[in-house]
Amino acid sequence: MLVICEVLRLKNNVVDFLSKLSGPLYIDSSDGKLVKEIMLSPEGDQLRHALPQFKPWCAMFPNGICILSDGSITTCCLDTLGENSFANIYEQDIVTTWNLVIPKILERGLYKLPYCKSCIGNQGLPSLIAESGDYNTWINRCSSFPSELIVEVMSACNYQCCVAKDLHNYRNAAKLDLQETFEKIKSFLPHIKRLKLFNYGEPLLNNDLGQFALNCRNTSKDLILTLATNGLLMNETISKLLIKSQLNQVVVSVHGGPGTSNMLKYAKTGANYEQVLSNIETLLKLRKRSRSQLPKISLRAILFAWNDTDEIMEQFRQAAKKLGLNATWGNLDTDNYHWILDEGKGGLARSSKVFVPGSAALQRLIYKKEFFVREFW
Repeated sequence: MLVICEVLRLKNNVVDFLSKLSGPLYIDSSDGKLVKEIMLSPEGDQLRHALPQFKPWCAMFPNGICILSDGSITTCCLDTLGENSFANIYEQDIVTTWNLVIPKILERGLYKLPYCKSCIGNQGLPSLIAESGDYNTWINRCSSFPSELIVEVMSACNYQCCVAKDLHNYRNAAKLDLQETFEKIKSFLPHIKRLKLFNYGEPLLNNDLGQFALNCRNTSKDLILTLATNGLLMNETISKLLIKSQLNQVVVSVHGGPGTSNMLKYAKTGANYEQVLSNIETLLKLRKRSRSQLPKISLRAILFAWNDTDEIMEQFRQAAKKLGLNATWGNLDTDNYHWILDEGKGGLARSSKVFVPGSAALQRLIYKKEFFVREFW
């Protein structure tokens, strides 16, 4: 009897503690760390039932969903290893998946998704405490279609810079069957706003990409089509297909550029800065010759410790301006150039220590419209 009373007392204390907290709340505080520990405990489900504000919501899912290179469908592009995979595009069309599977996922909640457990409570990701209005909007999201679909065309890459070099250990296939995928998503396309042809890996390694993009465009004239590539394989034939497909934007990343030597500090192999710039120039000439306004080119460089000086950044700036690219925060509707931070955001040895979140240097770059700002994309 004494043991039962002690358990009840502790539970009441936890409920009392949680009830006094307000959001947003993240794990960078002692309260946040404790709340996440509590929510991951066996009693977490009961506590979230009693205190619904601790049911987190996410701006990324189901506002968007992601098809990986082996056909598996997961909650978002951050799920590198596909831990949250809930269906496969080869087995079921995406409309059926959306109508049957998504409601069940939302009903169970994010704490039931393996990858989301690591996201919840991190700054910039789902808060540990949700406003009831936000949560209710999120839970009802499946009554309509998502805003975007991400298609990981390839998980393999011709560079050796990121997680893509090891993804063959986690994907059942590195190359998505784009013909079959199109058949399974074509009825979905007229209902969504954006189709992103990238994730991990180099999309241009998939020879069917051009025809896939054209099929998607022919299915939905209003669809915003974006492609991200390292640009090395963007030859004349591919450029003509990209123009014919009327992609809205092609983001070309030169990683740690400018200069091949700077790129190879990150890419490790295969990079060729001058070739990438030449490929962009060819696409722009072909676009002009065809009297097309699309695709817009967005030239991107990642800021590292070795390319964040005024002199080196000016080299990148001048190369971009020579191509006719302007600073517009990476805006979708313009030919532009911009920088982004590496994933370490100042916390890795290779990260820029000049441009870090909250720094005056970064604020100046944003003010000059030379840094990628998501809300303008």
